[in-house]
Amino acid sequence: MIHANVRPQTLGMVRVIVFAIWLAKIVPDTFSFLAEMPRSIFKPVGILRLVPHGMWDWILTADVLSTMKWLLVLCLVYAALGLRPYRLAAIASAVLLTLHQGIERSFTFVNHQDLAALFCVYVLAFAPAADGFALSEPTHSRMPQAYAAAMMTMAFALVLPYASIAAFRFVHSAPDIFLDDSLRFWFVSLSGLDPDGWHFGEWIIRRSRLMMIAKAGFVVTTCCELLSPLCLVSARFRLIWFAVLVPFHILCLFLLNIFFWENILLSLALLTPWYDKLPAWFAALRQRVQTFLP
Repeated sequence: MIHANVRPQTLGMVRVIVFAIWLAKIVPDTFSFLAEMPRSIFKPVGILRLVPHGMWDWILTADVLSTMKWLLVLCLVYAALGLRPYRLAAIASAVLLTLHQGIERSFTFVNHQDLAALFCVYVLAFAPAADGFALSEPTHSRMPQAYAAAMMTMAFALVLPYASIAAFRFVHSAPDIFLDDSLRFWFVSLSGLDPDGWHFGEWIIRRSRLMMIAKAGFVVTTCCELLSPLCLVSARFRLIWFAVLVPFHILCLFLLNIFFWENILLSLALLTPWYDKLPAWFAALRQRVQTFLP
C-alpha cells in the first residue's frame, strides 16, 4: 500500500505543490473579463445554483471579480507557506477556488480537469498539512496516521476521475467508440477550436495506419484509466500506469490541444514514493554544499 508511512515534511511539500499549481493557474487568469460576457450565457452550476439570482448582478462586476481573484491569490500564498492560522487560509482558499471555478464553468462548460486539484485543497485544508515544510512551527504533534490518511485521500481523489470516466466510456459507448470515427471527430473538432494550437490531429487523420495505432492506444489508455485505483496498492501497476498515462497526456497536447499538466504534477507528487529518497537527496545536497564552504 502506498503512503503507509508519511512524515509531516512530506505532506508539507505536497501542500506547497498543490497550492503552487493553483497559483500558476489563477495569477495569469483574466478573471474580471467575465464581467464583460453577456449574462445570457451565464448558467450557474453546482452549489452556485443556491445563490439568489439577484446577487449575480453585483458579483459579476469587474471590481468584485478582481477583488475575489487577488484575495484568493493572497490566501493561496499564505496557505502554501504554511503560515498561521493555516487552516483559516486553507479553508478560505478552498471556498474561493470553488466560487472562482464555478463562475468560470458557469460561463463555459464543466469538465474534470481541475477536480482532483480542487479536492486536494479541501483535503489539505482539514489535514495537518502545515506541520512540516512550513514557515510556522507546528503547535503540537499529531498521530503519524493523519499524514498518511491525507496523502491516501488525495491519491484516491486523483485516480477516481480516471476510473469513473473510463467506466462510463465502457458502459455507455463501448465498443462503438473504439471502432467508429469518434476519435477522428475529436482530432478535427478540437484542432479547429484553437487556430494557434497544434494541428497534428488533422495531420494524423489523413494517415490510416497512424489512425489504427491511435485507436489501439485509445483502448489501452482507457483500460489503464479504468484500473487506476490499483495504483494505490500495486507498485508494478504504477509503473505501467505512468508509462501509459504520462505519454497520453503529452500526446493530447499535440493531437487535441488539451494538456492536463496539473494531473501530471499531482501524479508525481501522490503516486510515487519520492519522499523515501528525500533523506538521501538532502544528505547528498548538504555534502555538496559543504564542499564549497570554507
